[in-house]
Parts: sequence; C-alpha cells; structure tokens
Amino acid sequence: WMGYKQAHLPLSQASLDFIAAIDPLRDCITLREKLGFREICLRNFRLAQIFLKRLARAGFSLYEIGKFVYR
Repeated sequence: WMGYKQAHLPLSQASLDFIAAIDPLRDCITLREKLGFREICLRNFRLAQIFLKRLARAGFSLYEIGKFVYR
C-alpha cells in the first residue's frame, strides 16, 4: 500500500475524524477479552494506534506515517 498514489495524499477530514475517534484502550480490552491477545501484542497495538493518531493530527500522510513504521 505504500506504493499507492492515494497514500501520498493528505488525509481527508472524514479520515481524520475516524482516526481521532479510535480508542486504543477500549480496543485493547476488546482484543484481550474476546480474542485472548497477549499483553506484548496489545502493547504494540496500542502504541501503533497512538502513533497513528498523533501523526495524523500533525498532518502526515499515510505514506509518511508508513515510512516511520518501516524503519
């Protein structure tokens, strides 16, 4: 997906609103209780969600966010 032209575009307001509504703690509770995810997996998942929220709010594109994650 890093090669998609759309990944280089600024996020739409609808996408930013969706990302802002993500609740990492609630999602981790669901993954732990419903699917039995291990704590280390939940920690990584939560950090990735927080990372996404902060960089999206700062105006980074999905491509730019992906470059950080791939390093």
